[in-house]
Amino acid sequence: MIDVKQATKLANEHLVNLLGEDAISSVRLEEVELTEKGQWMDDETPDEVKPEDADEWNDAYWLITVSYLPRNPNPLIQGEHQRQYKVFKMRAKTGDLVAMKMRQVA
Repeated sequence: MIDVKQATKLANEHLVNLLGEDAISSVRLEEVELTEKGQWMDDETPDEVKPEDADEWNDAYWLITVSYLPRNPNPLIQGEHQRQYKVFKMRAKTGDLVAMKMRQVA
């Protein structure tokens, strides 16, 4: 299983790879959570999970939240940019990326 430092490093690498280094600045680690097997299941989880899919649905995951400031592609336009938040869901065993979602902050 990967540890918290490896999971955090992978989340940052995924952020840069998906959005591009030129599009982001001021990256921060916000939250880290290691789910227990089956803990992350919610209303979207199918009622009956097929046996061949059981490991996927009952796996442990790292949920890593990072934030960043989007860079303005046009430096002539001034304006305030709000911090954006992304949650990366990765398999705890391998570090494989399963999902990236926007996180809304009130």
